[in-house]
Amino acid sequence: MKNVFAYLRVSGKGQVDGDGPNRQRDSIAAFCEGKFQILGEKFEPGVSGSVDAMERPAFSELIEEIECRRINGFDVEGIVVERADRLARDLMVSELLLRECRTRNIKVFSADRGEAIDLASDSSDPTQTLVRQILSALSQWEKTQVVLKLRKARERQRRINGRCEGRKPFGTKPREKIILDFLNRINGLVPDLTDAARARMLNDAGLVTESGRGWTRQEIWRINKQVGRTKE
Repeated sequence: MKNVFAYLRVSGKGQVDGDGPNRQRDSIAAFCEGKFQILGEKFEPGVSGSVDAMERPAFSELIEEIECRRINGFDVEGIVVERADRLARDLMVSELLLRECRTRNIKVFSADRGEAIDLASDSSDPTQTLVRQILSALSQWEKTQVVLKLRKARERQRRINGRCEGRKPFGTKPREKIILDFLNRINGLVPDLTDAARARMLNDAGLVTESGRGWTRQEIWRINKQVGRTKE
């Protein structure tokens, strides 16, 4: 039985603890049963499919491990992914990644294909190459559609609420609101007070920052800028 490594990838940090990695793992294991022996896996957490192959830490480690094992006389056939878009959603990145594997004689198999077809092969018939490129192009199109839909949703939310992404203004969180109310009272009593003096008053009142440190004039300036009390 030939040896392979599993390669898993999720695009967002929030997906790391989701069911995506386990789903990919199960799909790869089912595909390899009776065909391949899985030596191990490399997991790329929170790395976009548009990132070049050798700029992905886990993928780079995987390539190095395969070549190291081969140098030491251990046979490794290649890599198995759940779907081709786990390699890349961008057509150009996908082709460059497959070329990287091809030049190193590392085969790439996709579990959803059902058959042990090397996606990186250039010796396959033209139809197979065309199918691979069409699938990558469709994946890239799908990603573009998702980005477009999200942008339209953000624009709609901005029209309704005035904002929808980015860092929320200081005072949104309950703890921040207490700080902001305190500063507003100070500003109402002594409007010409310096930011350094405001910071001292917060510290004297026992109102520390979110990280537990004391306030500084720079942090007070940043708050004022966020709430529109500081000129650019």
